[in-house]
Amino acid sequence: MMLTLFAGCAKNENEGGQGQNAAGTDENFVMKIDGEPIYYDEYRYFFIRDKYMLDQGDDSVWENEGYKDILKKRVENDVKVYRASQLVGDDLGIKMTNEEIAAVDAQIKAAIESLGGEEQYKQQLEQNDLTEELYKKLLTAQTFQNKIYNALYGENGSDTVSDKDAEEQYRGNYVRVKHILIKADASDLEEKRKEATAILERARSGEDFQSLVDEYGEDPGMAANPDGYYFTINEMVKEFEDASFALKVDEISDLVQTVHGFHIIKRLEITDEYIKENLDNIKSNIYEQKFSDLIMSKFDKITVEYGDIYDSLSIDNVKSMAANDAE
Repeated sequence: MMLTLFAGCAKNENEGGQGQNAAGTDENFVMKIDGEPIYYDEYRYFFIRDKYMLDQGDDSVWENEGYKDILKKRVENDVKVYRASQLVGDDLGIKMTNEEIAAVDAQIKAAIESLGGEEQYKQQLEQNDLTEELYKKLLTAQTFQNKIYNALYGENGSDTVSDKDAEEQYRGNYVRVKHILIKADASDLEEKRKEATAILERARSGEDFQSLVDEYGEDPGMAANPDGYYFTINEMVKEFEDASFALKVDEISDLVQTVHGFHIIKRLEITDEYIKENLDNIKSNIYEQKFSDLIMSKFDKITVEYGDIYDSLSIDNVKSMAANDAE
């Protein structure tokens, strides 16, 4: 991950006291991350943001109790991220300077001016479930994370990769495929299996694969990706992923059944031209993953203490409390 603006959680040590925020006192924290209190305003921000990222506005998904546990764990991980980056910074001897903290204040001042004044700025924060204090805290966190990232992977960074290594890593971890999808469900499974089998036989007999994709394929993504899909693990449904990585270049799969229907997959070569044209993006993806792994490696070292109100927070009352706060 390259951490987004609001992915951090804690103030940098150079920013001043850790004390209370507008959401409460040391007695009514939601949780403590390595002893630092996380109050309701901050927890609510991540909770509402992560809820929407998981349900995309469809509240019916929360009828499954397991998703509620996933949401709370995701929020907890979000508030742990910046503490983890502090630990990484400590390992590397990286801290925020006074000039960098002043630059954060300048960014906030510029945002106020661009929005037309304090009132509009506060309205914008409220619409995004943010307080002024929390926004500054998260902006400082992002600045610190960017500093670490650039020290590792920026120009003259300490953990960059060569063009050759980037190419080798990409070729070793990505595949390129095209496929013919025949959509199917329980009502027409056998009929669609026969249809897909007939198309598979034609593909294996030497008919042009792209022509078969154009004639029979029901995946609109193929039209949007005429060169095929380039992907690594955990980016496709498992059956499709496993079959794609098992193929040799130019080999055609057996029928692969997924929740979408039946797939006929052909693995294609990742060309030197593609690598050359996309080398910057390839390196960026490598660095994003390395940074994510580095941050996650610190999670086990972070202690979490839950406050008295933690167990009482739910999807319904967090949203209603947010509405009441806005009144």
